[in-house]
Amino acid sequence: MTLHNGTRNLRLPLRLKPIFDTNIFGHVQSELIPQSDWRFLLKRRPRYGWPLSLPTVLELLAGLDGIRSDKFPNLQAQVKLAFDLSRGRVLEDPMPMLCREVLHIPFPARLATPAGSMLHHYMEVVRRATTFAQVFRGVPYRGLEARLGTTSAVNDLVSNLKKQWVSALEEIATAKNPTWRELFHKQGRRLLPEVRREIEPLSAWKIERRFFIEILLRDLLDTKPEPTFVDVMMERFSAVVEFSMFVLRAFLIGNYSIEKNSSDVVDQFQLRYLAIDRFVIVTGDPDLSKRTARSPQADRIMTFHGFLQTL
Repeated sequence: MTLHNGTRNLRLPLRLKPIFDTNIFGHVQSELIPQSDWRFLLKRRPRYGWPLSLPTVLELLAGLDGIRSDKFPNLQAQVKLAFDLSRGRVLEDPMPMLCREVLHIPFPARLATPAGSMLHHYMEVVRRATTFAQVFRGVPYRGLEARLGTTSAVNDLVSNLKKQWVSALEEIATAKNPTWRELFHKQGRRLLPEVRREIEPLSAWKIERRFFIEILLRDLLDTKPEPTFVDVMMERFSAVVEFSMFVLRAFLIGNYSIEKNSSDVVDQFQLRYLAIDRFVIVTGDPDLSKRTARSPQADRIMTFHGFLQTL
């Protein structure tokens, strides 16, 4: 079987489920992805669509907070594309899945994850509105009116995710150099030159990889970081660890700013789905593959064109 453009079909196993990165919808809107390819994809989606990942929906909808009215149509167009592909369905947070299917431990009750029904509601309102103001006034929906009371709720969720990840990275940075903040304030660098030279090779980050997993188990999942759990998480979170070490290395050795690279928070959240064997990530971001190239899970990160070849 071949695609409409004559490319050979490399079919994925039926059990593998695609997760479409947020940038895919921007690329369709800007026609970096041709409309013919998008139509080809839609014709081959399952009856109930491919559910969107939680970080994809959060990143899309977080753009509502503070958006200018004249920018709303662009965001709305991407939400419509995402809704069409997914039929409005949203996957649960990958961490409860990890606890349930892999670690066999309870997911902490204190960590309330956004309900897919709430995010579905947000998308319904955004895609039906004729103007940004109507998002708040209400849109016709099933004989009633649906509206959003605020646009900040989703952005607050993304901010909380960012705090969790930044906290883990900064704890490792502090272990490397307890005075990195003071040094950065004085010299614009977080490590002395001799220390930077020592840790520049990626091979020098073995201890930090395990430490990162220990922090996630302890602070996020409220679980004692027993060696058995750490070993399992090192394998299952391989792409997350490689991505995080890439960022941490850039943070300590260079002038990387977490504030100026906020999309990295969403990327590492997206990569958590790879801990579950049935998921693949479809992205238009080459940096995602570059930063996870050392992970055995890297072959489950695909370009849009590469995914089309599997259909």
